[in-house]
Amino acid sequence: MPVNSKIYATPKWPLVKIRECINRNKYEISDKATICAILHFSWTDNEILRAIKALKKVHFYKSEPHRDIDMQIFGIRVDYYKAINLYGRNIYTHFHIDNNGILQIESFKEI
Repeated sequence: MPVNSKIYATPKWPLVKIRECINRNKYEISDKATICAILHFSWTDNEILRAIKALKKVHFYKSEPHRDIDMQIFGIRVDYYKAINLYGRNIYTHFHIDNNGILQIESFKEI
């Protein structure tokens, strides 16, 4: 059970910061996100990055403490986005920036 189950109505990470991480190659895409993108959309990691860079504030869904207790201790918060018809697809993704400034894309799948 999460230490803090608070749901936030605003993102922790500004999208400009997310794009900056991608542009500077400071990101990691989880195997789960890669596999789901391939299975759901036949998309590669480059297409995941293109879609995340195209996200807008209106796509924001929620932000909450990371579900992993160890990550909560470090104050990591995860932002969730739902984008309808983004490049012709309905996308659900979540990510955060870790304490080393690396964008961690943990999930990328179809709504």
